[in-house]
Formats: sequence, structure tokens, C-alpha cells
Amino acid sequence: MIVKKKLLSEIGEKMYQALVYLEFIDTTDITHVIQLIRALPEVTVVNNRSDKEDLNPRGYISVKLITKRTGVEAFATLKTTALSKVTEVRKFNYVPENIRRIESF
Repeated sequence: MIVKKKLLSEIGEKMYQALVYLEFIDTTDITHVIQLIRALPEVTVVNNRSDKEDLNPRGYISVKLITKRTGVEAFATLKTTALSKVTEVRKFNYVPENIRRIESF
């Protein structure tokens, strides 16, 4: 683990986390959408933060990503990518001021 942290810090990689509000098509569920978002570039961890009993096509997810860019740039790119590549996603919102850098990963 120490080797991994040292290697990532030497190449300039940083980890960021933010809470994201999603709306998606009603023929799918949040678990499926989370799996698709996990496959996007730079995304490392995605967790459901909404009520699992809620059947509405919306929810909150926690997203962590690793990048060489700033958190604001990385999440802006992630939003664009998610809306264009994940056809199930209709809305992808986050608050740039709430993006936080994770120091230990």
C-alpha cells in the first residue's frame, strides 16, 4: 500500500471525492447506473448514498476519482462524459465547492 501511495504521488495523481445527484431513465435502477459510471475514465469508487427503497429514477452517489487535473476540472469532464456516454443518465449535478481532495488513498 505504501508503494502504491508513493508511486501515485510521484506521478502527480490526486484523489477527489464529491456527492453527485443523478436522474436517470425510469426503466433502469440506480445500481445499474452506478456500475456504468464506475467504468468511466478516472473513476475509482462509486457508492449509493440514497434510500435503497426509493424507486424513483433519481438518487445521490458518492464518487471518488484519481486524476492529474484539479478536482473541478476532473468532475466537469466526468459530468460531460457521463451525460454523453451513459445513455441512461438524464441529469448529473454536483456542487464544485463540495469537491474535496482525499490526502490518503
